[in-house]
Amino acid sequence: MTLTRTPSRWHLQYVPALDGVRAIAVLLVILSHAGAPGVTGNVGVDMFFVLSGFLITSLLLEEMDANGRINVLHFYVRRALRLYPALLLMLFLYGLSMYLLRHRLPAGGLLEAAKDITFAALYLTDYAVAFGFQPRGSLIAHTWSLAVEEHFYLVWPWALIALNRACKGRSLLMALLGLFVAATAWRLLCLYFQPWENVYFRFDTRMAGLVLGSLLAACRARSIKITGIDVWLALSGIACAILVVATPSMAMTTATTTVTEVFTFFLIYKITDAETWRPVRALGHRIPVFFGRLSYALYLSHFPITALLIRSDVPWWISLEVTMALSVAFAWFSWNTVERVGRLKARDFRSTGPRGQSASESGRSEYKKNNQA
Repeated sequence: MTLTRTPSRWHLQYVPALDGVRAIAVLLVILSHAGAPGVTGNVGVDMFFVLSGFLITSLLLEEMDANGRINVLHFYVRRALRLYPALLLMLFLYGLSMYLLRHRLPAGGLLEAAKDITFAALYLTDYAVAFGFQPRGSLIAHTWSLAVEEHFYLVWPWALIALNRACKGRSLLMALLGLFVAATAWRLLCLYFQPWENVYFRFDTRMAGLVLGSLLAACRARSIKITGIDVWLALSGIACAILVVATPSMAMTTATTTVTEVFTFFLIYKITDAETWRPVRALGHRIPVFFGRLSYALYLSHFPITALLIRSDVPWWISLEVTMALSVAFAWFSWNTVERVGRLKARDFRSTGPRGQSASESGRSEYKKNNQA
């Protein structure tokens, strides 16, 4: 694998196939939580992390190139408007359900539910679950991954500004690569000394995928061409497929997360590099795109449903069917109501360039319109 510089600057456009990647990732997560044999949710979550790092960093780098700076406050507001409405809707429905079922809950159950809701609303579930303040058996413990991404959004604009000032040209790529290696080493070191439960859920031990996605965004933004991509994609894909069905424990799954991250890196690169590649056309079909756009709300709503069904000893295939039906209904409603309002409001906080034009008009307006990160 070699890196070469191409003369034209790459811009992030709307790529329907990336919605298809989202659809695959959320389906893997739902299959895992529904109890489908031979499927681990770790793969889907790690795919989400790499994709999120790529999309967010691409937008930040384009804003920096267009304006010479990043309006961090506007970035925070856009993220909140994009993510918080659906989360609050899910938490409201969860809290209402717990209140209506309060007489069937164990002693202190309503108080525990309120604590879980507070952790989720404040994006603290990752550390709350990792250190035992919130049980892994909570019906909304899956919000740990949202907390991981939210912590990334909180620190990454400032880190990217500092890195961009200190590193010029390819040195930025080397810095991001070094950060990815360091984050991966930190996860493995923590896993050596701590139980997997303390390592799997935390932002500091799960940030490597987000950083790797950011490295890909920097390669794209600086028009760096990676050669031999087909070979690396095939090798990492085979390794990832083997690990999906062969990992014997969650500790091993946590240790092998890097394989999924690397595979997703090459997959996204290939998708954004070869529009005529057949899998790109398949992933960009209207059905996976539909589920990809709903993936955030699907992820939010599926876990409480599957967790309740599994506790009732429902066969996994029935659990999957019921979960998909109810989750799609919730996601469709969320996308067309509260999320739609958030998307419209977020437009007021797009950063403008030197001529008063939105930075999205320099190559990403269609992307932000249809497929916000």
